Amino acid sequence: MMGVPPSCSAVTSEAHAEIHFDSGNPDSLGFVHVDWHLARSHQHRMSMEWHQHWIVGLAAFFFLVLFSAWKWPEQFVWAAMVNGAIGLFLGHIVEAWLESLHGHEAFYISAERWRVFFEFSVAGLVGFVLGMVVVFGRRRLSPS
Repeated sequence: MMGVPPSCSAVTSEAHAEIHFDSGNPDSLGFVHVDWHLARSHQHRMSMEWHQHWIVGLAAFFFLVLFSAWKWPEQFVWAAMVNGAIGLFLGHIVEAWLESLHGHEAFYISAERWRVFFEFSVAGLVGFVLGMVVVFGRRRLSPS
């Protein structure tokens, strides 16, 4: 646990496995939200209808793995998975719910938003795997 602030980690009583969440780094949430604005149709305010919006998901999860490997070198796979999953949930479900509260309308996630989220998530998974290949490849090539 050395080098990890207490607010960013917890130890479970069963297996004493460390679970990391970088609560000071809302990047995953932010990238999901930015992707939504890049992808959604022009009928919405602040939208670009960019068909290659998925590139954001690819890059975001690639760099999430690299960041996790730097911050938590011993358990970076778990840290990246936890941070990515929480960011996806906050960025897609919670952010849509907060938008509905702000607009005083019923909580509803449109088919367009689900499609955009799916494309972002698939590209994010590819970026995640590419990040793992880079980190494990680098560790394998570097002298111990």
